[in-house]
Amino acid sequence: EAIYFLKKAIELENYNAEYWYALADAEYELNNYKEAEEAYQKVIEYEPENSDVWLDYTNLLAGQERKEEAIETLMEGIKTHPDCADLHYRMCCYLYADGRLKDAYEYFGNGLQLGPEKQVTVFEYMPGLDQDQNLLDLIDLYKK
Repeated sequence: EAIYFLKKAIELENYNAEYWYALADAEYELNNYKEAEEAYQKVIEYEPENSDVWLDYTNLLAGQERKEEAIETLMEGIKTHPDCADLHYRMCCYLYADGRLKDAYEYFGNGLQLGPEKQVTVFEYMPGLDQDQNLLDLIDLYKK
């Protein structure tokens, strides 16, 4: 029912990014990935300054094994929000999962500079990374 009412609201106010975002989340929850993707794209079109939509949209892409698209999309998000630690940390996760460790460590370092308190998001998103000595060394370096 929520999707029906969100679509009605969008018919009345097509450029409302909040409606599109709510629709994207609802479609995602129902595993309607194509519809969710289209709605996330609308949110980015209408409200690119919302850093959360970049995280959610790339999460959808990565969850569908579309890693390269997720990385490219997140790169656009980082261009839009170069000072958002969350985006840098998520990029670290995607690159790490793709085996691009050097780049992953670089984005982790960027995240530490922008928001060291948010580093926990990396370890929550990819459990087991807290065993990576290189990441732990970067944390120690930042503390000094």
